[in-house]
Amino acid sequence: MATFAQKMDDIKAVVDLLDTGRTQGIALITKVNAVVASLRGEEAEKAAAAARAYRRRLGASLEELGHACLDPHLTDMARVILSPDLTAGARFWDDLRKYMVGAAETVKTRGINYGAGSVTGTGNGVLHRLTVNENGKNLEAMYLGVTRALCIQDKGARAEPGREAFTLDGKNVGADLLDETGARETQQVRCHDGSELIGDASFESFGGTVTVPTDMGAWETNATPVTDYRFTSDDIYRKSPEERANVSTTNPAGIGYALWLKNATEKYIQQRFFNLGGLKTDRPLFAGFAYRRDSAISGFTAGSGTLTPTVGNATFAPVVVAAQVGWQFHLVTLNENLHYRNLNDGDPILKLRWAPSAGHLLVDGFIVCYFDEYNKAWLVIRPGTTDFKLDDTIEFTDALAGADGKMQAWAWRLYKRMYHHATAGAETVTDP
Repeated sequence: MATFAQKMDDIKAVVDLLDTGRTQGIALITKVNAVVASLRGEEAEKAAAAARAYRRRLGASLEELGHACLDPHLTDMARVILSPDLTAGARFWDDLRKYMVGAAETVKTRGINYGAGSVTGTGNGVLHRLTVNENGKNLEAMYLGVTRALCIQDKGARAEPGREAFTLDGKNVGADLLDETGARETQQVRCHDGSELIGDASFESFGGTVTVPTDMGAWETNATPVTDYRFTSDDIYRKSPEERANVSTTNPAGIGYALWLKNATEKYIQQRFFNLGGLKTDRPLFAGFAYRRDSAISGFTAGSGTLTPTVGNATFAPVVVAAQVGWQFHLVTLNENLHYRNLNDGDPILKLRWAPSAGHLLVDGFIVCYFDEYNKAWLVIRPGTTDFKLDDTIEFTDALAGADGKMQAWAWRLYKRMYHHATAGAETVTDP
């Protein structure tokens, strides 16, 4: 039986063939387009149609050649790494990546620069992205170019405020392997807000009264009611969908609350995911919350100290509360620890620990949800203090920082998967 290194050499030879064909194909199509564009007369459109048909055949033949040449080598590789998937399917690629992690084998990275979301319109929410896998490696099995999120349903179209609907799609989408710009898929997602994976995410229900509470609802805490905490409706981050349902004759728009931590001793609040049915293993977790240290409500003293969020057995970077003005939204660090394998501890808990050095703190607007998958990466759209409206857009652009990694690029082009990888010059399996 062949070794891993021998099979990688075989794969490299095929990748070299395919990459040469693609480079020459792009050059050929460029020349054909130039010739067609210069045509005049009644037959010009007929010639252009023939050129487009030729382009489609050339792109399709390149993909056909790739599978014909690479599939047999990947079947052999499955035998080398003892994968039961001999079809180059999803199980094979997962097994291959795990094998490469264990054997410290890597290919050259594609070197993608991941763009941040830019909002155009009324809403001031944010699109957050997670672009690494559980090993901390960049997700590279993806189309590059501009991606647009378009708001297609807002409050006026019966969407709950904070849960507006968006469509995701690529802009200026290319036709085939000769022009790979723009994600090919269209997908609908919703803005995330309120109680999704935890209860009372905005402290919408609790025992007792605002000033004399008896408990924190779904939250567990070591804080003592009244002495250590109370609630307020006078200064909140935003009303969650659940709080908007807290309607009364005097408050027809619903009542929002924030937690008011007021004793200068270390306290925590927490919830157990196990109590809510456990976590999914195939989707990373998003977690964030809002806080304020400088409220002007009566009796409030500006606070300072440290906030430390924990999800499962993963502790994220603490927040130093010292000089912030107004409400701040803090999300846990977007890294590999948000994947289930890294945060699971058998009984995963979401915990927020407040270690004050002085004063009080308001906490509100937890958002704990699963990331949405799009174009083989992860994203979450969350609301800000102003809701999104119909036709609001969020766009981001992903682009190569330099030369594409050939082995990695062809794994994506033909299989929409990726190898374990390393920065250029540090890979163990070099590009052809």
